[in-house]
Amino acid sequence: MKKLLFLAAFVCCTLSGNAQTEVWYLATDNGTEVLVSNVDFLIAADNDTDFGIVLKEGEAVYGVKTATVKYGTPTTGINTTVAQKAAMFIAKSTITLTKVSDMQVPVAVYTVDGICLDTPIQREADRIVVQIGQLKKGAYILKVGKQTLKFVKDK
Repeated sequence: MKKLLFLAAFVCCTLSGNAQTEVWYLATDNGTEVLVSNVDFLIAADNDTDFGIVLKEGEAVYGVKTATVKYGTPTTGINTTVAQKAAMFIAKSTITLTKVSDMQVPVAVYTVDGICLDTPIQREADRIVVQIGQLKKGAYILKVGKQTLKFVKDK
């Protein structure tokens, strides 16, 4: 009986020691792996071929061309070291937010002086489109719920 209990305890300890947690994560083309539960929304400007992944902590991973949703153990470990707190992105006429968890989230554009601008915002079934074509060239702030992102209106 003692041998059986010892064997059962040994097997449990061995299995739990070797077990790795499997999670849902995004694997990007630039080698970044981000937990899906940490993603707040995706952002893209105009018809860019790349997009950004905005995390709930306020950081963002920019320059992503492809991201694959995977379930398992990340190969490089969850890497948010390439995320940037105060990164700016460039936009010309539209900013598109996708995978927004709350489609009724407040969205607003501000000047760097903190003045809220009257900016047309389209809420569609699966995305929010912010029209910025009417803005003058310069730096602005996009506030999406609790997230604050800086962007430059170009042309």
